[in-house]
Amino acid sequence: MKKYMIYMLSALSILSTSCKEDDHVVASDPVSPEIITDIQAENSFEIANANEHWDNVAWSDADYGLSLAVKYYVNLAVEDQSPITIAEVSRPEASTEVLSGTVNNAAIALGIAPGTTGELNIFVTSKVYNDKNDVVDGYELSSNAKPFNVTPYAYVSPVQTSDLAGVEEELLKENAKSEWATFSWELANYGLNVSYKYTVVAHAQVNGEEATADVKSVSGQASELTVTVEEVNRAVLALGIGADEAGQVSFTINAMVEGGEEDGIAYETLSSEASDAVSILPYLDMPMFGWKVGSRNGWDPGDQDSFRFYELEKGVYTGIHEFEAGENFKMFLPGKDWLGYAYFSGGADADFSEDGDGNLVYNGSSEVRKLVVDDNAQTIFFEEIESEDIYYKVGSENGWNDTSNPNYDQFKLYKRYDGVFEGTLDFVSGEEFKFVPEAGSWNGELSGATFPVKSPELSGDGNIEFNGSTGTYSMKMDIAAGILEVIAQ
Repeated sequence: MKKYMIYMLSALSILSTSCKEDDHVVASDPVSPEIITDIQAENSFEIANANEHWDNVAWSDADYGLSLAVKYYVNLAVEDQSPITIAEVSRPEASTEVLSGTVNNAAIALGIAPGTTGELNIFVTSKVYNDKNDVVDGYELSSNAKPFNVTPYAYVSPVQTSDLAGVEEELLKENAKSEWATFSWELANYGLNVSYKYTVVAHAQVNGEEATADVKSVSGQASELTVTVEEVNRAVLALGIGADEAGQVSFTINAMVEGGEEDGIAYETLSSEASDAVSILPYLDMPMFGWKVGSRNGWDPGDQDSFRFYELEKGVYTGIHEFEAGENFKMFLPGKDWLGYAYFSGGADADFSEDGDGNLVYNGSSEVRKLVVDDNAQTIFFEEIESEDIYYKVGSENGWNDTSNPNYDQFKLYKRYDGVFEGTLDFVSGEEFKFVPEAGSWNGELSGATFPVKSPELSGDGNIEFNGSTGTYSMKMDIAAGILEVIAQ
């Protein structure tokens, strides 16, 4: 008996005695479904025929002694591995068409190398569902497995056709939004009509080790992608190439199935040959950063903007954000993801604990706090917010720097990294304001002249006037670059 068939024994043992479902007694000797299709013994697949019919797999009906809601699952397996489900149908259906590419790609995912012959086993399981479409535990039956041999075709990797001759070597911040290069390639092919995603990946040797960084991605069967100076600069910095040195960087085109798997089949990433290396000197746009992913942002790892922590020291990431009592999260740091409580073996703040899923749980009061994540020491602690971490927005809505005004503390921008401050603030159409670094003092005030580049909602060289609609906005102030931006929330 194949090892993967052991997975079904517990369910069968439960069914060896009478079971109850919806107050009805199920037969003490239920009959498992059995495959009635004659499976071809030898199967050699070609990628050109991936979407063609392989077989119509049919099976006998499972008999539980009652008319129950039953779903059938067609599975492929090899020894010592969990099976892959390639089809799902509901009773009274008792057959399903299977494509050649489905069997081929499942075989590769199960470890049978392209061009080699290996044994697959096909079997059908049945499960009982209640009126809420939930599986009823203990009612799973399995057919006997039918073995057959397969020789899979190989996937086709993308072929890079990019011409990087003449690309800009020294990257300049003032050209950040300009086109740097257009990458092109011949399409990859997994055989089946899957959801493709292509990524331009940068490569370099840094301190004797291979480093990689994603530049930009595009979904679908696109065959070219234009990247900007800003995008390639960010990737080159992520490789570990400093802003004061040129590095030799090559690029590959990686193809993958969106999400890594489709229809239960996991797919490997396919890579093109690397381009010739080009010399690139990046500019320092912003420090590297990590970010917080958790209950506050829907556990979305792609949300890198809501809760950033910037690398203000090598390996040390700092961020000032509002923390909510009871929120839970994990940390993402450059090259590392889903870092939970256990990762911080060097110590965690007393206001953190661990939940049953390994997440960090914040047990303090809801307030704005400064969190420091030290990846060198693997610690995560709160620190006091210092005066240099804050700029106050003072003006017509909070008494023009009058600290006794009850609204004074509601208009703060917090430090992200050197010279850059951000915050989420309420604005009233027509209000005027300036910025000060010290509450109640006009020393070091910043007026409109400090920011020659402003969002359309802002104007003025003295007092800054807000001309947009009343509402809540995120504000970013880059003092060195002279930029002041607002974005409606």
